[in-house]
Amino acid sequence: MLPPQSAVDALKQFGNEPDGKPFWRLIWANEKVSIGDGQLIQEYGADKFDRWILEKWCANTMGPDLWESTKDPETHEYILGPWQKGTYEFVFAFPSDVELGSSIVETIPRLIRAGIERYTRNERKIANRERLEKADAAWKARMSDIFDESQDAFKGLAFSGAHGHRIRGPEDFTFPLTSADVPKQLQKPGARQL
Repeated sequence: MLPPQSAVDALKQFGNEPDGKPFWRLIWANEKVSIGDGQLIQEYGADKFDRWILEKWCANTMGPDLWESTKDPETHEYILGPWQKGTYEFVFAFPSDVELGSSIVETIPRLIRAGIERYTRNERKIANRERLEKADAAWKARMSDIFDESQDAFKGLAFSGAHGHRIRGPEDFTFPLTSADVPKQLQKPGARQL
C-alpha cells in the first residue's frame, strides 16, 4: 500500500541519508516484517495494525569492522544479522481514522527538530526522567489504591481495635462498687460517680 504522494513530498524537505534514502518515511504497519529465528516476524504488533507509521532513518553506530567481531566462530553467522548502514525506527503511529496530508505528516518531524534545537541534551534528559518518575508514581499510587480497596474494612476482624484480643463478655467486666454503694456514688457530680 502506498502513502499519498502529498505526504511523501512533504517528508522530502527533511533530506536524505548518504545512500539517497529519505530520512523520514511512511509505511503501512501490516507490511513491515523482519526475519528472526528463520521466520518472518511482524515489526508492529496488533495494536498498530491497519494504520500508517512514521519512521526515521537512524544510522548504525557500529562500523563494519566492529560488526565483524560479532560473528559466531562456529556457525560463521553474524549474531546481530548482516551489517547495515542503518535502519528505519518507529516514531509515530497515526490513528487509523486520520487522513494523511502534507501538513499533518510534516508536523512531527518539525516538532522533533524544534525540540532538539530549543532544548539542550541535558534539559531533554531531565524532562524525560521527570515524565517517567511522574508516570511511575501514578502507577504506584494506583496499585496502592487497588490493594487498599481489596482489603476488608477492619482487616478481617469484627472491630478496629488491637489485634489478638478476644471479644469480651459481661463476665469480663468488674465493678468496684456493690449495689449498696451505687446510690451514694450517683450523688457525686460528673465522672467521679464511678
